Amino acid sequence: MKKTILAVSAALMSLCLCAQPMQVLSASCADTTAVADEVVELPLNNIAVDKMNVLSMLIAILGASPTYTHESDTEGYREINSGMFESYDLLTERIQETTRGKLREELLAEAAQNVILVNGKFCVKENGRSYYSFPTASGVELTKVTDDTFSATTKEASELYGKGTAHFVKEGGEWRISLYSFSDSENTLDELALSKVKDLNLILAIMGGSPLYTEPTDNEDLLKIKDERFTTMYDFHTLIESVTGNELRQSLLIESEKCITDYKDALCVRKSERAYYSFPLGQGLKFLNKTDDSFTAETVEKDALNGVGQVYFSRYGDNWYIDHYQFSNSEFSLENEANGKLDELNMIIAVLGASPACTEDSGTEGFAKITDPRFDTSEELLAAIDSITAGNLNETLHKEYIENVVEVKGELCVKQQGRSFFSFPLATGVTISDQTNESFTAKTNSASDLFGYGTAFFGKEDGKWYVVHYQYGDEQPSDVTFGDPNGDGKIDAKDASTILVEYSKMSTGGEGSLSDAQKSAANVNGDDKIDAKDASFILSYYAMASTATGDVPTMAEFMASKSE
Repeated sequence: MKKTILAVSAALMSLCLCAQPMQVLSASCADTTAVADEVVELPLNNIAVDKMNVLSMLIAILGASPTYTHESDTEGYREINSGMFESYDLLTERIQETTRGKLREELLAEAAQNVILVNGKFCVKENGRSYYSFPTASGVELTKVTDDTFSATTKEASELYGKGTAHFVKEGGEWRISLYSFSDSENTLDELALSKVKDLNLILAIMGGSPLYTEPTDNEDLLKIKDERFTTMYDFHTLIESVTGNELRQSLLIESEKCITDYKDALCVRKSERAYYSFPLGQGLKFLNKTDDSFTAETVEKDALNGVGQVYFSRYGDNWYIDHYQFSNSEFSLENEANGKLDELNMIIAVLGASPACTEDSGTEGFAKITDPRFDTSEELLAAIDSITAGNLNETLHKEYIENVVEVKGELCVKQQGRSFFSFPLATGVTISDQTNESFTAKTNSASDLFGYGTAFFGKEDGKWYVVHYQYGDEQPSDVTFGDPNGDGKIDAKDASTILVEYSKMSTGGEGSLSDAQKSAANVNGDDKIDAKDASFILSYYAMASTATGDVPTMAEFMASKSE
């Protein structure tokens, strides 16, 4: 249904829609001669295009579009780089010249709220919202032309929003836009995104051997794909190519070659114990960061294991493809969860062990005063223990608290132990494994000189993660070999993904999370950098190894052949 936009609210992505749809007639300019002569019609087209283009620019600037703004030195603001709007007065003048009525009021209010001078530069507040843009390259068609009003509809349609219509009213002898609309409603975008994400769910489920789409065969290692649309590998690849783009398409094509095969005239998938992502679509999708060439679709509901799913769409030519996806509780988010919980656990263990870093002499023999400002009372210390631990570990720490923590002369103190205590070495992060709906394991990527590597076992209670047990030792958290930085014993697209995640962290100024052994395994081209080139070589090796019929060279041999 077409919706008419009366005003731009404080969040332009939530453009205010009027209760009744605008009636847009299909008549062309030539059909309006009864109410406007040719002298009037020709400039009206030019006026409409000019005003609609200015309105597009105004909305884009107030939406902090990268087309008209660039990064500033002040966090949260972008500098406006259009010469037409190099001062606040110029911006408001253009709003006055282009719009009228409530639309003008809303745009002026938006400018007053979000456009400011920052360090002498004209800036707009970042907002992460989407914004409409009129596709006027092919001109407009005029309808409902009178001496004081007319409507202009773009001949060309935006892929995302459809044709744009602006309603003009003459004010003080000048034409102003009083309201506007687009022919494609949110429902059109919703249908497009839902269809693509449902297909992605199907692709991931089949490759993961979901019982919804596969059934047993007489070969215990293979499952027959039940969906009758997929009788050949070509059929499956066609679906992947119709839904995905860029690196996601390449990785899925390569992965499918490895896990899907023909068996007794049927397309089958190899059994796997691996989990696969599934987007929960029962409550639909909401949309973020919409432009004519890209948008993000986010699930309204959460998956019990993986959380909210986000799917990133881009337009290539006339079609939309999924470039990338992620989940709020992905393994990378679990890394952050584990790092945070283990850092707090380190602190609690240090306090209970009377570490000099957290305590000082209390003046009472045998007891040290707790100096960490987070634990001024016993209630605060117990609350911290309960917020990050559960099960046997929680019981053990409560017992240590009862035995060792007391108030001495009104101050919270801990019995001096004279013993060492374990601390998770977290400088290079952790690696997540054994993930299920209710548990996962986190292993440190580096070792302490005294205790070696640490492993923590997490469980979920009431939707929250807790450490239930931990252990430590001198062994590596995983066996990593050249080309296999994630240490799962296979060189595949997952290793390329591990490298790209590390590269992203490092290139944005963050700290990497790979151990020295993992870095050595990841740097396959030997240039002492971990970047997209290494990921590309690993994907090339994976493609070669997946289709090879004879002896498969090692990763080292493969790289040696590349340098010859």
